[in-house]
Amino acid sequence: MKPNRYKPQNAALLLAIAAGCCLALAAPPVNATPCAWFFGPLIAAGLHHSCLHTTTTRAAEINALWIGWVAGCTANAIALCWTVELFCNFASMPIWAALLTSLLLYVAQGLPFAAAAFSTVFLGRITVPIHLALPVSVTLAFSIIPAIFPWRPAVSALGFTTWVQMADLGGEALIDFMLVLVGSLILEAYRRKRRGLPYLRPLMVASICFALPAVYGVYRIEGIEEARRDARKIQVGIVQPNIGIDEKRETHLHYAQLRRLQEMSVSLESRGAELIVWPETAYPFDFPRERKRDVEGARSIRVPQMQAPLIVGAITEQSHCVRYNSALTLDRFGAVLQVVDKVELLAFGEYVPLWDYLPGIERILDCPGLKAGDQLTPVHLLGVSIGILNCYEDFVPGPFHKLLEASPELFINLTNDAWFGDTNEPWLHHHVARYRAIEGRRDLVRVVNSGVSGHISATGNTLFTTKTFERDARIAEAAILEIFSPFASLGEWLTAAIAFVMMAHWIRFRWLSRASVV
Repeated sequence: MKPNRYKPQNAALLLAIAAGCCLALAAPPVNATPCAWFFGPLIAAGLHHSCLHTTTTRAAEINALWIGWVAGCTANAIALCWTVELFCNFASMPIWAALLTSLLLYVAQGLPFAAAAFSTVFLGRITVPIHLALPVSVTLAFSIIPAIFPWRPAVSALGFTTWVQMADLGGEALIDFMLVLVGSLILEAYRRKRRGLPYLRPLMVASICFALPAVYGVYRIEGIEEARRDARKIQVGIVQPNIGIDEKRETHLHYAQLRRLQEMSVSLESRGAELIVWPETAYPFDFPRERKRDVEGARSIRVPQMQAPLIVGAITEQSHCVRYNSALTLDRFGAVLQVVDKVELLAFGEYVPLWDYLPGIERILDCPGLKAGDQLTPVHLLGVSIGILNCYEDFVPGPFHKLLEASPELFINLTNDAWFGDTNEPWLHHHVARYRAIEGRRDLVRVVNSGVSGHISATGNTLFTTKTFERDARIAEAAILEIFSPFASLGEWLTAAIAFVMMAHWIRFRWLSRASVV
């Protein structure tokens, strides 16, 4: 008789791998959006399967950690596969070191998945069924656990633009909750039917949870498109110079690069651009922070043929070790109106974490890197309040939420994604940025050195994009809007509400447990 080689834990891990694959395949470049709805039921099935075959609570929680981590590592390994090339090109690592570093990154990025799975089993101990505990846990874990490259289930649902319009009510957290809830309820209905139990209630609730966001989305898109048609428009010139990373390091090419930017700007003005935008750090020289006007001579940003105001990505310098990644705004006469510094710096790419506390590191690196700005504030050009997001500040919600408090009328993002090579990262970056347009209900114009540049409407729909690694100059007809967004006023209310309810339920459970013992 052959031994039974079936191991329940192996089946649960396979379900976790499938869940991670579904999340990744629903995002760029595959964009198989329906796969996103399989994430919840696959994770829930894995947790059910694992917990049924464990004899102790501790074993169930450990199994849940593994299931979540495997799902997270799988999703990130597929979606962030470009990190290997990044570490090879940017950090000059050998391939084995780049692979090892990427693996460590995927493991770290899997922490919210692991925490969500662990929390689901923990809530099961205090009488919360998995089909309710999982969406609650996923929403909370992805909202409070930081990540270098934020990756949450909501990203995978963006292909269904109509369905994700409810992000203006509760942000990506609400999308996470509803997405996982629908899938978990469908699995619960299936499990009940197999056991001969009433199953119509969870199936009906799942149908309602799927249908209501779609109905809301149709209604909301119609109203916003009408507001965009009636709104004032400004012609924003997008300069995509496609200057490679190695080119940017060649100082003898800097003057030619500046001329390319100027010539493209003049061309855009001749086509009707009212505002010209250069991408992140496009100006090839350090700009003195104390200057109130454009520099003179060959390093001048403006040339006489240019008449429109400018938003220019540049490194601004106060001293040798005090430098910022900034956006300069210049009027038509060359006066520097405002300087907006990037507040969300990329660890190891723009600064060295713990530089002040690492002994002897100053002998290797004489400066800790760039300085972070204090706060994002809107700039005012052409009578418009413009919120500038530098690089992946349109990717991470933190700085964006602060900017929303100032109620800008238009968002502009300056980015340089050339570091990542010809991979899916620029497309993924553009994909996630669409949430910022929905949450704030403003148009978002993205100006990216090597692409993907583009124009995202206040509905989250992409109006146009450029190709990657091609020189391009486009004009975005951006709507100036003042549409009310509940999320802009309430912020992460759902995360706070879930945390409160979870804590209240735990206290109630503990109190009832002690009362029953007495």
